[in-house]
Amino acid sequence: MLWGKVMPKVQEKDGEITFVEKIPNGLRIFLVIVGLFLMFFVSYEMLIRPNWDGFSIFLMISICMSVGAVLLGGLLMAAGLSALNKTLVFTKESGTIYYSYESALMSFRKKTYKFSDVANISMNTDWSEVPPSYSLKLIFKDGQEVEFGFFDKRDEAEQSLSKVEEIIGLKTERQPNKADA
Repeated sequence: MLWGKVMPKVQEKDGEITFVEKIPNGLRIFLVIVGLFLMFFVSYEMLIRPNWDGFSIFLMISICMSVGAVLLGGLLMAAGLSALNKTLVFTKESGTIYYSYESALMSFRKKTYKFSDVANISMNTDWSEVPPSYSLKLIFKDGQEVEFGFFDKRDEAEQSLSKVEEIIGLKTERQPNKADA
């Protein structure tokens, strides 16, 4: 998802680790304003204002550019309005995982899981970026998947994974580092 990767704020207390990922409201507003500008102002300036008399190659170029501006503007608006704010709290004392999320278009939602509901936890590597980025992924026995904690450095992701495994009491196999192979 566009703008989906936000560096997490990781907070640790005795027997509890919290991952908070929030999209700043200023960024949301900026994306929506730029999207609206592209969708309406660019199309107006290229199609309506020139007062085209008939069909020409320049009209076709303007139509193509306007369609591209509308699509890009819509994508930016969707990113600004639908990017998730997520909080994931692992509490050892109660043996629970609290997961909450919301966006500008979606109301606040929360779910609570027991540690025994976790089927697997793993570290994912996104090789589509240079340098690669890393995230953690929880898979629950009911099939629900939660990806969280986007990190730029592998060792930060591994440290967070180890801390979560320690709290949950679950050990998983590590993916080999592609750079080491």
